[in-house]
Amino acid sequence: MTSIARLSMRRLRRSYAAIVLVLVLGCAMGLTACGRHRPSELSFSVSSPTRPFLRAYLVYVPRTLPANPQVVLFLHGSASAGIEIAHSGANFEGLADRYQFLAVFPSAVQGTDANGRTGGFWSAGQCIAPQPEPCRPLPETPLRTEIGAVDDVAYLRNVIDDVARRYQVDRSRVYAWGDSLGAFMVQRVACELADRVASVVSVEGALTQNPCTPTRPVSIQLYQTRDDLSVPLGGNELFAPITDTLAAWRTINGCQPSTTAESTPLYSVEASACARGTSVEFVLLDHGGHDWIYEPRPVIDWFPRTWRFLQEHPLA
Repeated sequence: MTSIARLSMRRLRRSYAAIVLVLVLGCAMGLTACGRHRPSELSFSVSSPTRPFLRAYLVYVPRTLPANPQVVLFLHGSASAGIEIAHSGANFEGLADRYQFLAVFPSAVQGTDANGRTGGFWSAGQCIAPQPEPCRPLPETPLRTEIGAVDDVAYLRNVIDDVARRYQVDRSRVYAWGDSLGAFMVQRVACELADRVASVVSVEGALTQNPCTPTRPVSIQLYQTRDDLSVPLGGNELFAPITDTLAAWRTINGCQPSTTAESTPLYSVEASACARGTSVEFVLLDHGGHDWIYEPRPVIDWFPRTWRFLQEHPLA
C-alpha cells in the first residue's frame, strides 16, 4: 500500500470514528433517532430564577427510547440528592428501561435543616395544612444555605422545560413522583405546576402547601403505611393526619365519593373519580415503615400500579 493510500485510509478511519461519536452523542442527547442503545446517565444544569448560579439535575436515558418519550421526575427525600435515589435499591433506572421513559432526578439545594442535618432539602410548603393562618413553616424550611432563599418550584419548572427541549418529549405525559420530603414537595408541584405536570405520586407525604390552588385538577396517587414513624398516618405536631390530605385533594379536584377498589391483608385501595377525568387514589399498606420503597423486596410490587395510574391520567 502506498503512503498516499495509507494516509487516505487513516483519514477514512478518523472520519468513521467521528461519525460514530456524533451518532452516539446525538442518541444520548436525544438529537437523533436511535432506538436501542447503551443506557446513559447525563447531567445538565439550569439557571436559578432568583440567584446567579446553576442547579444540576440527572437524566437517565433508557436502552430503548421511543420518539416523544414520557418523563418521570423522581424527587428524593430529606438530606439526600438525586443521584442517591438514582442508584438506590428502588431501581428507578431499571424501571425506565422496562417501561421506556426518561427518568429525571432533580436535586434540592444542599443546606442545614432546623435539626442540624445537612443535605438536600426541598422547600415543600409554607404552611402546616390545614391549620388557619398564621401558620408555622416545616422545620426543614426555610433553609440555612450559602445562597439564601431557594425557589424550588421555579427550579423544577426549568428542569421540565429543559428536558422537554433536549428530548422533544410528550408534554402531556410528564409526571412527578416523590417520597418522604420529596412526597411533600411533589404535592406542592401539583398545586403550582399543574400546567407542566400531568399527574403525581406521593409516597409517605402530606399536603403542606396552603392554599393549594392548581390551575386545573391534578390526578394524585398516595401511598402510606400504617407503621410509618417519620410521617405518621395520624399526623403529628407538624402536619395533619394523612386522611386530611386525602380529603383536601378530593375537594381540590372536585371528586365524587370514594369507593374501595381493592382490599387484601397487605393493602387496601380507595379511588375517587374527579373533575375532568382526574382521579385521587389512596393505597394504604398494612406495614413497611417509612422507607419501604427502597427495600430489596418491598411489601408490594408497586410500580405496575403506579405506571397504570399515570398512563390513565395524561395532561388533559
